[in-house]
Amino acid sequence: MSNGNKFLITKEYLKFTEFCNVCKEYKYIGLCYGTPGVGKSLSARYYSRWDIIESILPPEHLVNPLPMNEIDNCDCVFYTAPVSSSPVRIEKEIKKAWFNLNYLIGDVVSSKKIKGSWDKQVNYTKLIIIDEADRLKPLSLEQVRDIYDTSDISIILIGMPGIEKKISRFPQLYSRVGFVHNFKPVNNKEIEDVIKGKMLEFKIKYDLTNTITTKESFTEIEKLTKGNFRKMQRLFAQIDRIMKLNSIDNLDKDVIDAAKESLIIDTI
Repeated sequence: MSNGNKFLITKEYLKFTEFCNVCKEYKYIGLCYGTPGVGKSLSARYYSRWDIIESILPPEHLVNPLPMNEIDNCDCVFYTAPVSSSPVRIEKEIKKAWFNLNYLIGDVVSSKKIKGSWDKQVNYTKLIIIDEADRLKPLSLEQVRDIYDTSDISIILIGMPGIEKKISRFPQLYSRVGFVHNFKPVNNKEIEDVIKGKMLEFKIKYDLTNTITTKESFTEIEKLTKGNFRKMQRLFAQIDRIMKLNSIDNLDKDVIDAAKESLIIDTI
């Protein structure tokens, strides 16, 4: 589950999707929090199709054909709050992304010759997801509230556990929060699929005939990473390095143990 690789649809992602949809439907501000590495940002980017959208926003899309089937029904801006998040910068960058997405969707609408084609006064954007919202200072949070109050767009703030307590110190903003979502690590039933996905990504093989060794390896990876995508990415990078360095064909627990020694696996 990483950029450039097939995204794994987990139950946690489906819960996140439901959370985003209900925020859009009822036009509330939503808060999403979770520990680092559980997949919040990846899920938000996938939900908004931002990896695709970002590469074809104006003016880039003027020289590239629009991937109609991939951006159809897109209505969500994904924005990462910068470390230096002044209110002026927040407003400028969010509104620019918002305008550009409207422009792009307008092109899609016009190209399909939909009845009542693109109207510049129509707002096609229904949701703004702000990642790394912990970086937002009080005045920047007030700017976010102003964008929400003066538009017909829902907003979701994504951050670390505790962001809900931070937001509660701003009564006017907090009163507009309608939904809160705790983004949890992938569950035990799905973690084997995640591990297999990572092995496919890194082109790591395991001995299909030795079920005991395979089970032992998967169990060890599960124990070390606890369903955390970032920990898994770091662990598999080390596994890949060790297997290539030592010309090892198949994954086993010895390789995992060697990879573990090169990592501070319990630290994000």
